[in-house]
Amino acid sequence: MKLHVAQFCVIVALTFSTLLCHGQESHAFFDTQNLALWSGVAVAHAMDCDSTWKMLDSGSGREVELPTSLARSRVGMSLFSVGVVGAQVGGSYLMHRMGWHHVERWSSAVHMGATATTAVHNYGLKQQTSEYSDAGPAPAAAFFRR
Repeated sequence: MKLHVAQFCVIVALTFSTLLCHGQESHAFFDTQNLALWSGVAVAHAMDCDSTWKMLDSGSGREVELPTSLARSRVGMSLFSVGVVGAQVGGSYLMHRMGWHHVERWSSAVHMGATATTAVHNYGLKQQTSEYSDAGPAPAAAFFRR
């Protein structure tokens, strides 16, 4: 079941990008389509942060691919996600300046789909005991706990 939801997220992101850049040769960099795609990337990263923290809080932290100290820190993970979204905007700008407008849009759509897929996967994980569950929350995570 999780695989179907993940595939759906990727298909929606790619379809969204295809519809947005259909028939466009040149465009303004800060147009509606780019802003929508970057907003989607930012929302996907917010979902990924939330799902990672929920996964770690539930005790199923074996699948964390980032260093545990970064993933357990809400400030660190948030800053990391903001940096990644900023890098996506910067990469889009470089592709825009080189005239690769389709690649500019597709890269944002693929990034959004991949990050949303990760978030959906994390939300689908069941509670389990792990080596991280006994360690307790990181100091920053305890401070920013909801």
